[in-house]
Parts: sequence; structure tokens; C-alpha cells
Amino acid sequence: MKKLLLILGALSFVFLLTNAQSNSTTQISKQNNIDTLFMDGVLVKKQFVNKAGRQINEVFDLYLVNENIETFVKISGGNYKTKDLEKYLGKQMLYAVEMRDGNWDTQDGNHEMQSRIGKYCVILKISEN
Repeated sequence: MKKLLLILGALSFVFLLTNAQSNSTTQISKQNNIDTLFMDGVLVKKQFVNKAGRQINEVFDLYLVNENIETFVKISGGNYKTKDLEKYLGKQMLYAVEMRDGNWDTQDGNHEMQSRIGKYCVILKISEN
């Protein structure tokens, strides 16, 4: 029974992924104020600027651009590391993402706290258009 449910779930995901390619954004689900959706967009890298307005060399943020709207990509919580995402920079792809609202920055003591708060996404899956 578990195998059947897994197969049906996988087929549903493929079906949703295939149908979502015709739209730039398609909502999959909404739970606990987290929207899970497909976004047709381009991943871009921008130099990090701290809250004092200084550009920090060798530190970059990733953004997903969809219909000229840039959404910050938070690496923690997603299924990809920064080095995995770099191969998709500048390419038009289909992204399965969770849209969230909260702290952008990791609060692990290794980074200067920036107090960046707002809407962001985490990337769950990437497919070619």
C-alpha cells in the first residue's frame, strides 16, 4: 500500500510539474502560511550589502526572478546548497519553491546579524522548461 501511495504521489508531482510549465507561477499547496508553488524564472546572484551599506567581497545573495519580481532565496530549509544552485545562474528554469515570511539570515553565530526580514523562498526542486 505504501508503494502504491508513493507511486501515485510521484506521478502527481510529475503531472503538476508538466502542467505548471504553461504558467509562470502555479500554486501547489498552502499549509501553515507557507505557499508551495512552481515558478518559471531565472536565478541571479547579487553582491551582499550589509546593513551599514558596505559591499562585502566574496559574499553573495541569490534571488529568483519571476515576472520582474526578485525573491530572496534562503539556502537553509531548501533542498540545494549554494554550490548546487550556481550551475543554474542565468538560466530560465522551472522551480518548485516554498514561499515563506520571516528572517532571511542564518542566526548561527558565524555571521553578522543583519535583521533582514520579509518574504523569501526555499528551493525544493529544479526542472528544465
